[in-house]
Amino acid sequence: MCNIAKSIRMLCTNCQKQTDSDALFCNFCGFEVKPSKLQKVLSVGRGHGNDIVLDFPQISYEHALLIKDENGWTLEDRNSANHTYVNDRSVPVFRKKISLDDTIFFGSYKIAASRLLGLKKDTTFLGRFAPLSISIKEGETIFGRDPKAAVHLNYPQISWHHAKLVYTKNGFYLEDLGSTNGTFVNGKRVKSSYVTPKDVISFGSFAFRVTEDFKIVQRDYRGDIRIDAEEITVTVPPGKTLLDKVSLSIFPSEFVGLMGPSGAGKTTRVFSASVHEFPSNVGLESVIQK
Repeated sequence: MCNIAKSIRMLCTNCQKQTDSDALFCNFCGFEVKPSKLQKVLSVGRGHGNDIVLDFPQISYEHALLIKDENGWTLEDRNSANHTYVNDRSVPVFRKKISLDDTIFFGSYKIAASRLLGLKKDTTFLGRFAPLSISIKEGETIFGRDPKAAVHLNYPQISWHHAKLVYTKNGFYLEDLGSTNGTFVNGKRVKSSYVTPKDVISFGSFAFRVTEDFKIVQRDYRGDIRIDAEEITVTVPPGKTLLDKVSLSIFPSEFVGLMGPSGAGKTTRVFSASVHEFPSNVGLESVIQK
């Protein structure tokens, strides 16, 4: 899910903190602000308090800032877990000028700068799976692989009875039911926790939010997996090199084909990047992955 909030904040050029766009003085340092002393700033992240919301698991809650001044747009990383890249995914950036022709990566999430900067203010869905709205049942709502569960999640990461959600006088109460892979609220594993519409509940590749009208909004992230293979080298006796420091990245939803003549190393490349199992007649001597 992706949307831009209607409010616009500015960046004080004296202390580099966000302040109200209509303020006469900076809210933090008291510096007198004028139109020429302010920069337009938009926050980007998975948290719904951001100006641009990119609701994908590889994106941090507060991932980056887009800053506009008289010289154009600048992209600034906010110490995100999976980093920010411009065009080249081998070099993370902290602060960099961008143009409409650039390609931006927030972790493994790839988006054209022209698309990011041209997003409308209404809600726009960008993921592969549309959110589902599920009514919360009276008493308790069970999440699990059990077909009889109120929220049936047929996926190996999910336990038979994974967790339950109960509405109490104090609000929604979430409890893990001894699941193998855990129950998470806002990215932190919990045994039990009260949750609000602002919180993200996740089990495996599924994410949920409760709503004030007693519904659960479900988001399915299955398939949002990036495969990175870096500098793979494969040699066979008597020291012949089949692959020499070959790198490859496959992004979510991409379909990739390996093409080449017989003996070019296509099968070796696929096996070395996935399960490390080779045909018995290859005579593998060494596989080096850095």
